[in-house]
Amino acid sequence: MRVMEASGEALAQRDSLMVEVLWHTGIRISELVDLNVSDVDLGKGLMRTRSKGGREQVRYLKRSLRAGLRSHLRDISPDAPVFASTTGKRLTTRHIARRLRMWLAKAGIAVSA
Repeated sequence: MRVMEASGEALAQRDSLMVEVLWHTGIRISELVDLNVSDVDLGKGLMRTRSKGGREQVRYLKRSLRAGLRSHLRDISPDAPVFASTTGKRLTTRHIARRLRMWLAKAGIAVSA
């Protein structure tokens, strides 16, 4: 597992890529949390997710998203989560939601509870 540099820039890049994946694929935050490197096939431009009911779904990845993922996944082992904390552990849905709220607040976008 790769431990991310704790710089603000590295975290911002990770968070930006998370938002792109959520936006372009339409997956839930819980599906993002469960996503492992082995679920992403950049050569074919797809990723496999498991829905709420446990059914496997295939999501197609735009070229620009593939480029971002290719760079992000470069040094991560296949059994590791795609998005991890600075300590290398799998992020939680609560952690991701908190990060998204932080970025919305920085952008001046009001968020209702």
